[in-house]
Amino acid sequence: MRPRVLLANEAGAGRGHILTLRSIAQALGPGFDYDAALARMDHAAELADINATCFPGVALAYDRRRRQGPGAVPTATWADYLGDLGFADPERLRAAIGWWVTLIVQRGIEVLVADYAPTAMLAAQALAARAYPIRIIATGTGYGILPDTLDRCPPFLPEFTETLHSESRLLANVNVAGAAHGLPPLPRLAAIYRADLTLVRSLPMLDPFAAHRHQRHITPLADIAPQLARDGTEIFAYFSTTEFQNPDLVGGLCGLDLPLRCFVPQITNDLKKRLQIAGIIVESAPVPVGRIAEKSRLLLHSGQHGILCLGLFAGLPQVAMPQHLEQLYHARRAKEAGVCRVIAWQDRGADSLINTIRAAYADPQAQAAARATARTLRTALPDDPAQSLRDHLAPIRQAFGAVVR
Repeated sequence: MRPRVLLANEAGAGRGHILTLRSIAQALGPGFDYDAALARMDHAAELADINATCFPGVALAYDRRRRQGPGAVPTATWADYLGDLGFADPERLRAAIGWWVTLIVQRGIEVLVADYAPTAMLAAQALAARAYPIRIIATGTGYGILPDTLDRCPPFLPEFTETLHSESRLLANVNVAGAAHGLPPLPRLAAIYRADLTLVRSLPMLDPFAAHRHQRHITPLADIAPQLARDGTEIFAYFSTTEFQNPDLVGGLCGLDLPLRCFVPQITNDLKKRLQIAGIIVESAPVPVGRIAEKSRLLLHSGQHGILCLGLFAGLPQVAMPQHLEQLYHARRAKEAGVCRVIAWQDRGADSLINTIRAAYADPQAQAAARATARTLRTALPDDPAQSLRDHLAPIRQAFGAVVR
């Protein structure tokens, strides 16, 4: 029998989480069978080419109730985020860990690949402590993988420092829940992310924990534009989840009067027709990165890590409208490099959007900064990023020896 790998994701609505899992499976190469337990099935079709058996898994739904209304405290740290995901409830944690334990054993899983899947990692750690043969690969952006030796979670942004959840209380909850499944007590909350192999798919400039890591960062994209952007005239827009619930975004895009191409994976037919009537090209499938670099002058998005990195490597200035703290953090780092404008919530009326996007489109300084940043980033690229990822995964393949040859 071939070794069975479990691809796990418990949180995050974007397509990028699934693409990250797929890239790891592709880099592992032939010789493995794949299951995928996903919080959302929206993008499960992206795993078709690895023949993964996909099914709904644990979904750590984000609880916004205490983050809304006058005087509400925004999420400040990764521990705070885990609290909002359910780590404030030890019984919920116990059930989630138990679900993964049962799945791993019943399906004969030998490798766990976890992207935003902390309770799956706890389950695998619990089984490993009981001598169950399983290897753990933690992957994702730097923002979403705590270094497992980090004593406390620092605030992501200087203006958000007040926390709702006590990190020591969350750790106590994890240890109570984990004990029910044989998990030895963790010494710190970050130990949730202890793994046999940690693959941080990010850039140091986008990683809030870069100074605390002992692992090297891995190229964040599976596909990088072969050349820098040069003489494109289009705006390329990518929105992956709920951005179009803001009617001003639709009105702003339709009123831009600039060449605009977009890819929106979950677009409705009505919205697609409205955009097309306004002269916007609406793509029905992902656009090759080389074509984006060739045709585009500006990127427009929500600050998603993947499209942001695409623009950084392509040398394209960007405009971001973050939907949550992670996207805001990444967009702010790009802004500090002089390559991204960040539109705050209060500035997202249609007229304001139009003015900001037009200004960015016509900004030669942003274009020059984007090209310079891309040249610097490209000097650190491995000759073959795909082979580099395969090399990082070689210990996992070697552990199974002739079975996967």
